[in-house]
Amino acid sequence: LSRSSIHAPGMEFFESETAERARLITLLTLDAATVLIVAVLCIRCRCFAKKWKGFLRGCKSQAMVLWKKVWELCMEDDDPIVQKKFVENLVQMQRTGIVLMAMALFLRLMAVQAPLLRTGTISHNLQPSLDVSNMISYPLCALIAIFPQVLASWNLDFWYIVMQTLCVFPLFLTQEEDVLNVSLITAFPRLLCGLGARTGILPILGNLVNCAAATYLSHEEGKLLAFTAELCMVFSGFISIRYMLHQNVVMTGRLKTRTIDLGAVSQLLLGFCDAVVEIDSSLKLTEDSRQLSTLLLHNQGMTSDGLAGRDFLSFFCTEDRGRIKESLLSGSSHTMALNARMMDCLGSNLQMEVVHCHFDNANGQRCCLVGMREFQDFGYS
Repeated sequence: LSRSSIHAPGMEFFESETAERARLITLLTLDAATVLIVAVLCIRCRCFAKKWKGFLRGCKSQAMVLWKKVWELCMEDDDPIVQKKFVENLVQMQRTGIVLMAMALFLRLMAVQAPLLRTGTISHNLQPSLDVSNMISYPLCALIAIFPQVLASWNLDFWYIVMQTLCVFPLFLTQEEDVLNVSLITAFPRLLCGLGARTGILPILGNLVNCAAATYLSHEEGKLLAFTAELCMVFSGFISIRYMLHQNVVMTGRLKTRTIDLGAVSQLLLGFCDAVVEIDSSLKLTEDSRQLSTLLLHNQGMTSDGLAGRDFLSFFCTEDRGRIKESLLSGSSHTMALNARMMDCLGSNLQMEVVHCHFDNANGQRCCLVGMREFQDFGYS
């Protein structure tokens, strides 16, 4: 029996006329659902827009925003620090991906050489047109896996061109009817290579060349839609992952800068305050404060977390808690100062000057930085 005459269990059902009819009905249902969803979205947008002109202007605006993001990914970032960190992440990601590709190529070459050892001829169903490309790609991937320094930030584009060429080359060696299969097999390696390119325009051009070559070599107009769909999938994966990686670098940089700024402000406040604490939106201390513990004589009998999680208002006299709460919850962007009385663990009153300002932490929650110092010339009417 020939290999083509052997069917897996259940294949007869999927090749039957009933299965074909069910498949057609399913596809038509999905098409109708897609049209319905698009129509509902258009109607919703039309309801919020007074005129279709406004709706079209909104669509154009969104398209321009999307194009701007894609263009930013293709070009280098204006901030040299962000660009340097972004490229470092690309290098690390590419090195890791190439190690995985080397393992996959090794397993494929083992599968290819098995029939060669048994029969002395190359007879396998793993697309023989990929053999030459794989035999060249494997030592290159192994070289980078063993010596990661070979892949550096300055030669990312060079390695992308080499790997992309090795992905496109098999298209010219395969049979006409197998061009689509070979293109699909190389889709993931092309995506992985594109993620590591330093210049974002190169993966776009490289995959456009792959799509054009595959369309030309297949000589079938009906496969143009399949090649276009594959191109869109590669582009969407490349743009999405690269955009998220870039945003992660930007957010990490901003968080680091804000952390440094907050630390500097805290150190500055400690220069003329007896204690500095950070409280959350529920007016609870986010972390322990040795200065406040010492000031209020809370060093004895504290838990391992210290003052963390304690209600900040509980340290003030009952008469002053209302004013303190109103001031802390005002949400003002300016630094505010007021006088109040705090109680130590012995019940004694401390006349304090309280200075506070609001900021957003890494989780986007509204917090408050509070500085306190003992105020001697203090009185109440």
